[in-house]
Amino acid sequence: MMKKNEENPSRQSQMPPPADVAPSARRVMRLANKVALATIEQQTGAPFLSLTGVATLMDATPILLMSDISRHCVNLAKDPRASLLFDGTGDHANPLTEDRVSVNGRIVKCSMEEAEVRFMARHPKAFYGSFADFNYYKMEIEDAHFVGGFGTALTIPAKVLRLSQNQIMDLQPAEADILAHMNEDHSEAIHDMAVHLLKAEPGPWQLTGLDPEGCDLSARKHQLRLDFPGHVNSPQQAHKALVELVHRARTS
Repeated sequence: MMKKNEENPSRQSQMPPPADVAPSARRVMRLANKVALATIEQQTGAPFLSLTGVATLMDATPILLMSDISRHCVNLAKDPRASLLFDGTGDHANPLTEDRVSVNGRIVKCSMEEAEVRFMARHPKAFYGSFADFNYYKMEIEDAHFVGGFGTALTIPAKVLRLSQNQIMDLQPAEADILAHMNEDHSEAIHDMAVHLLKAEPGPWQLTGLDPEGCDLSARKHQLRLDFPGHVNSPQQAHKALVELVHRARTS
């Protein structure tokens, strides 16, 4: 019998390949609207942990809206290395049995229009975004550490965690139009998907994001994620997947 502090030599070989758990890690990231941010103190080199709002680009790159004069941004200006903890445990009685992912890399300022659009879709009340000292930041991912409850803990390389440009290049330019069309002309369909497929409470549900693996829904402070039946890589495939989900919601 192994002692408590001895490692099982076969444990690592029993882990699934990173590509198999990457979709679960991305799902945790897409669902989050806040994240624990660990930076390195500029004076002492000690770790500093804070909380900030978060969203993701279509490829799953984390984006943040932060004040340049905040303590964590002052730290990042000297050393951009950081870690983000995405907590998928919710209000579970035993949170250590649920998914979470720590994403590691360098956080840098970002002027991409997509960053502002996607962040504000997730955080429509982020009025501080217009303040002079606030800027958008993105994490240049190096790797991630995914924990899928007890027994599953492994490193996911950046190229596996992020979706490739080939996977998003046709869908990305059409995202804003698809979301606007659905939210303006098919709000009842979005409501039906949230209530009947995700068992959500009735509310003013809207689509806030779209990517090859699914779509993000929001109502007031609630965030949900609806997976597509399969990967979509074009506006036509996204339309077909949404029609299928609405049909499923209305016939369930």
